[in-house]
Amino acid sequence: MLTSSLACKHPPVVLQFTQAFRAIDSLRMQGFTVDHLEMDGYTRPTLTVQYDHRCRAYQQSGRAVRYSHGVDHRGRFEKYQFQQNQCRIIWEVR
Repeated sequence: MLTSSLACKHPPVVLQFTQAFRAIDSLRMQGFTVDHLEMDGYTRPTLTVQYDHRCRAYQQSGRAVRYSHGVDHRGRFEKYQFQQNQCRIIWEVR
């Protein structure tokens, strides 16, 4: 388990770190690989995971929902998300 000891005078940030660490631990136990954590102290922490068969299973079961799709300089893409431990979990499918 990841642990953190922070001295911070901004309680929302401490709460978000706690939520994010719990989500990361939970995702790791499920076999996901977390690539990126984004926090600002106000909105829900967002964790980006590597796309793999687990993500595909979440898509197919309806546990994750598509929130974006389009075409950019790298080609077609879809973005999916679900919530865990008060965090937004996202990935991109190319």
